[in-house]
Amino acid sequence: MLRLSHRNVVVNVLGTIEIIGGILLIIGLFTQIAALILSLLTLLAAFIEYRDPNILKRNLPFYILLFVMTLSLLFSGTGFLSFDLPL
Repeated sequence: MLRLSHRNVVVNVLGTIEIIGGILLIIGLFTQIAALILSLLTLLAAFIEYRDPNILKRNLPFYILLFVMTLSLLFSGTGFLSFDLPL
């Protein structure tokens, strides 16, 4: 039987949220809500990277770029071919 620690459960849940959020952004469904959630997760990952650079193997400009992209989707809203309307 597979035993998961708390860290593995948190990583699995966050990974699932990021995958679902990315799919929602690609489809154009609930774009601003997904962008808000993904921007918060990006800030969390950047904080983790700042605290302990050995945990994640990305650098800080990568997270800044992701955060700026999700913020632009949050404020600009959806595009022409999306399924939802801007909030």
